This record gives sequence, structure tokens and C-alpha cells, in this order.
Amino acid sequence: MADYIIRTAAEGDLPAMGELRSYNSRTTLNDKYIDYRYLEFLTPSECTQQMINYFAHPENILIVAAAHEEAPAAAPVAEVAADDAAAVDGSADVEPVITCGGCGSGIGPDNPDSSELLGYAAGRPSPDILGAFWLEFLDVNEDTRGEGIGKRLIAEMGRRVRAQGYPQMVIDVLAGNDKAEYIYRHLGAEVLNDDYMQDQQGFLVKSKLLIWRDLSIF
Repeated sequence: MADYIIRTAAEGDLPAMGELRSYNSRTTLNDKYIDYRYLEFLTPSECTQQMINYFAHPENILIVAAAHEEAPAAAPVAEVAADDAAAVDGSADVEPVITCGGCGSGIGPDNPDSSELLGYAAGRPSPDILGAFWLEFLDVNEDTRGEGIGKRLIAEMGRRVRAQGYPQMVIDVLAGNDKAEYIYRHLGAEVLNDDYMQDQQGFLVKSKLLIWRDLSIF
């Protein structure tokens, strides 16, 4: 299990985030889920530009899970009710540290010098659900899938969203991507709209919209 920290994304992370989004989209989201012409559009340079544009808006939240050879020591904390995802309340001055299933990983101060991007999450105020926050992007490196990184990214995003005063968080999942839907529902999300049409660069994509109605679970 990789040692890593979860922190706020830095500008230097954006190219790696874009490359990960492009790779995962083009290898995982085949034309079973989405029009191949849109997948061809998702080049590393295009996805990096999307991350740069996202980063430019201060109301958006971008966090990363980054490999860290000497992760900070972590004190025991209360667990959330979803597998090994965990979060703690932090003070206004110091970001909290959380354990990651005994791996010595944690959430710590922002540090763009970590050696490898293992995953990221990015979101913004929802354009469709008034007052909710939209977790729009979530990607994990294929070499570290199954280690709970995606769950911890969701938990940390939920904690930050709640701290900013949002009462709810939404996420969409492509129709037919049952594995992703199972994970989100296992973490407390429920289906809000099972016939949700996304406009992806002019391509309509059938999806489901899920919602976390109570962010206190994070």
C-alpha cells in the first residue's frame, strides 16, 4: 500500500492531473459509455488546460493524493461509516492529519514536492442543483486502485465542502458504470436523477446524478 498525503492541489500538479484524466478517460470510458469522438478530444494537453481553467476559479476545490516517502505521523481519529475512509475536524490554522488504514499516510499541509500523483478530485458549485457542490472530477492512478484512495478523496472533499457551508454534494456517473455507482452509494450517496443528460463538448451523455444529502458523514 502506497504512502501518500491528501492536500490542496498546487499549480505544479495540474499537468499530471490532466494526464491522469486523459489516460483514465481514454482507457476506462470506452465507447460503451461515451461517444468515441469525445474521447478522442480528451488529449493530455486538452485535459491539462481544463485543469488550468478549473484552478483559476477560487470557488472551485481541487485536492490531490500524492505519494510521500516520509508521510507525517498520524494520531488515531474517528472513522466515517464507509470502509476505511476517514476525516477529522481541523483547526483554522493547521490542516489535520488522518490515518490511512495503518499505511502511515495522511492529510497534511500543502506540499507540491510529493513525488507522484496517485489521484485527485475536483469540484465546483453545482450549475444544476441550487446550493449544492458538484464533485465533477475524480481519478485514481490504475496502479493504486483498490487501496481506498478514491474513497478518501471523496471523504476529504466532503469535509471541505461542508466547511465552506454547502449542505449537499452531488456527483454524476455514466449510465452503465455500475462499479462507480456502487462505490458512491456505499459511501452514502443516493440517486437523485437516473436519467440525467450531460452536455460534454456538444455530445449528450446519459448519466445518473447522485447526491450526498448529509455531509456530516464526512
